[in-house]
Amino acid sequence: MDRKRFFLVYLIVFAVVLIANGAFLVWFYADTTASLATVSTSSVLQYLTLVSTPLAEFSAGALVVAAFVLWRDPELSGAVRIVLRVISLVMLVLAVASPLVASGLPDAIRTLFAVAVIISIKLPVTYVVVGGLLSLSLARTSVPRPKVDLNADPFDEGE
Repeated sequence: MDRKRFFLVYLIVFAVVLIANGAFLVWFYADTTASLATVSTSSVLQYLTLVSTPLAEFSAGALVVAAFVLWRDPELSGAVRIVLRVISLVMLVLAVASPLVASGLPDAIRTLFAVAVIISIKLPVTYVVVGGLLSLSLARTSVPRPKVDLNADPFDEGE
């Protein structure tokens, strides 16, 4: 798949995620008393109330930075791209899976899930930044450039 088509699919997927989560949040906060009664009857809706905000923030950050990457076409090294993907996907998994896992895991992993939930509540811009990191990891791989000797004679024919 060529680069433009990949970015188009990427933008469409994150736009759909943002619109779906935004629609759910609008429904939930429009009439909180009625929606709480409905949400209390369904475990899926309870899960969505916890996950929809971080997913919407992640998607918004991913869309904005993806547009920047398409417009400016930056270059990053392969190692930086991998690190950005790992950081963003770990935070996304923590945000999505944290409500699902309450017990049965080691304390260190449960602590990570708790930190992800606290971050999404206290510092929601984190997920916008992390979504942007995922999009930034889609930048072109930088090509190493040959070193230029500034003191070399430009008219030297070489051997």
